[in-house]
Amino acid sequence: MATNEQGVVSTAQSAELHSLFHSQKQGILQSLEEQSSTSITDISKRISSLRTLVDSFGEGLPKYDRGRYASQITELESKVAILRAKEKPKSRFAFTKPKSSPSPGAGQSRPSPTIPPPTSSRATSNVSSLTASSSDDVPQAPEPTASSSSSTSASTMHTISSLTDTLVRPELAPGTGAYTLSLSHLRRCVIDLCPPHATEPERGPELGLSSVDGTARTTLTKPTLTTLHAKDLQQCIMVAPVLPGSAMLSEMVDCLVIVGAQQVYESKHTQVQDFDWVRGGQSPNWSLLSKDQASVLFTQEMASQLYNVREKDENLVMEWTKRLRSS
Repeated sequence: MATNEQGVVSTAQSAELHSLFHSQKQGILQSLEEQSSTSITDISKRISSLRTLVDSFGEGLPKYDRGRYASQITELESKVAILRAKEKPKSRFAFTKPKSSPSPGAGQSRPSPTIPPPTSSRATSNVSSLTASSSDDVPQAPEPTASSSSSTSASTMHTISSLTDTLVRPELAPGTGAYTLSLSHLRRCVIDLCPPHATEPERGPELGLSSVDGTARTTLTKPTLTTLHAKDLQQCIMVAPVLPGSAMLSEMVDCLVIVGAQQVYESKHTQVQDFDWVRGGQSPNWSLLSKDQASVLFTQEMASQLYNVREKDENLVMEWTKRLRSS
């Protein structure tokens, strides 16, 4: 593409991008209105292609134009997310009758077990609604094994996606219990996943016997985040409690994340895969550096780079703190 001496795209290139962008945008909007002819997956691919088109201009495109195009693409992604949520099948529940006892002495009838209705989730005014997700593009929580206790309920999946300049603080109903949260396509957001009252101890499931019918009574726990999936986050600050499960983070750009999780990590820094040594054991072609050699490689320039990265993170936290106080 043609650029001037300052590395900025030419006026002709900007006009061509403007015309092509709005032409594809109108086609996507028309497809959203005519859902019968185009699937949501195809529309999502077209939106991704549109974002790739804008990103191909890189830093040569003025910052104002890049922000304007990005906000329009985010708006299209929000419309797709709303349509995808509407097309999801509604959850159903039914009452089942207990099986008749084969023993002749069973004269008393036991109350039929009931399936509790699905818990609804709500969110604050500045956060998109959390919806139970079963789509293919959202990672699913692992299913409980056969050795799991009968009193342990399965984790519910919730998603938050396609938000910009938003304070994300999900609030779930008290009966939600354990849940898995998926975050994706967030830009310049502050994500607060800590419980509202972090000083109060969380109660676990309490089992007791009823004095009337002898059935077990379960007290539901308050919402507890067990597993976290975050993908495609840019310039975001996320604070989460210590998770009993894992935290899967990918495609994080200029983000500050404070989270504790049960991660599985296996260090293999002393092993090298040498294709010239196919036999077992350590390859004789590689050896570890001594402490003296490693100290020489760690130059003053590398230390300065690490300091600049740390200073950048601190400035980002201060900037978001000022924004929160002024809002």
